[in-house]
Amino acid sequence: MTASRSQPTSRDSLSDILASVIVLNWNGERFLGACLDSLRRQTLSGLETILVDNGSTDGSVELVKRDFHDVQVIALDRNIGFSGGNNQGIRHARGQYVALLNNDAEADPRWIEEIVKAFECHPEIGMCASKMILYGDRALADACGDFYTVEGVAGKIGHLEPEGQYSEPREVFGACAGAAGYRRSVLQELGGFDEDLFLVHEDSDLSFRAQLMGYRCLFVPTAIVYHHLGATIGRGSDTSVYFSQRNIKFINL
Repeated sequence: MTASRSQPTSRDSLSDILASVIVLNWNGERFLGACLDSLRRQTLSGLETILVDNGSTDGSVELVKRDFHDVQVIALDRNIGFSGGNNQGIRHARGQYVALLNNDAEADPRWIEEIVKAFECHPEIGMCASKMILYGDRALADACGDFYTVEGVAGKIGHLEPEGQYSEPREVFGACAGAAGYRRSVLQELGGFDEDLFLVHEDSDLSFRAQLMGYRCLFVPTAIVYHHLGATIGRGSDTSVYFSQRNIKFINL
């Protein structure tokens, strides 16, 4: 059965807060200022920014409270993972659209505007995938949407390939949650991320459940972010490998 989908809404009837951006942080103080500065430069009006802090001990919360008075801070007393932390932000989000942005990413000024435009032009879309470009080598893509194969393999489309190859919008399996947009109604219907997954492939699971409910995902090449790949848990770290292998087996059950 195909789920009922949201219809485009006239700008005249929108609430003051059109979109909510959730930035999840865990000891990412060294990147956080640049990330939040990039959100201050967004061209879309009616934007709220929510920082969810997973029990950081590096002064992250103090930085935000001192320098970013426009950011709503949800300070947790412990690390409840990518899934749990973002779910906390989703519960507080007031926008019609909800976007997630990694704390080690910086958004192009038109990032949110392009995501909202895609939603409003495509009522069948429940999720939007951004074009994520490597911060240190802007000729290369990090992710241009996610794939999922019939063999049960999940991953990033275009990873470490020339970003210029991905210049057209197209339907994809899912969105990398490091820079993704969702209709808030879809997240509510799905119940957010599965907190048992903690981190890694939690977005693959959410995309899978959304697809089963009839919600589609659009890759939006004009919604651009620049990502410090692996800055939080490390590329190929023990943590990354453990949760990647454990969680993909869970999804494939």
